[in-house]
Amino acid sequence: MLRAMLTEDFGEYERIAERLEQTNSVEGNNLLVAGAFYEAVNRRFGNGYTIPAIIQFVAHERTRFDDAENDIDPSVAERLTLAMLGNGSAEGMDERAKAQAELALLMGLVVDQNLDDGGLDEFLLAAQKVADKAALRL
Repeated sequence: MLRAMLTEDFGEYERIAERLEQTNSVEGNNLLVAGAFYEAVNRRFGNGYTIPAIIQFVAHERTRFDDAENDIDPSVAERLTLAMLGNGSAEGMDERAKAQAELALLMGLVVDQNLDDGGLDEFLLAAQKVADKAALRL
């Protein structure tokens, strides 16, 4: 499902999402998305990030996905990004706003990497490893 979303194959994404809902398997996909977001943020910013760089990144992504219906809350997006870098927490955020920010920022982060099929496979494998570790802590 995540591959379909990241490659903008929205027909396939919808088919998979429907199957996941029918089988109550959405939670595993949510962990994978969170793992992918963590991996993408750390690839982009790593240990050498600055707060202004995070703010600039979020501002850029908000203009990239200029859609009033799905507007990204900048404070949620910045806080979520910083949490992935170990600075703060994502606790207590509005879940809908958090999901919107996470998905939009993830799309931008992956697009900016210009991954070929092999690179996307490697990225998704790394994201799955992060998700698997997170699942063990639940």
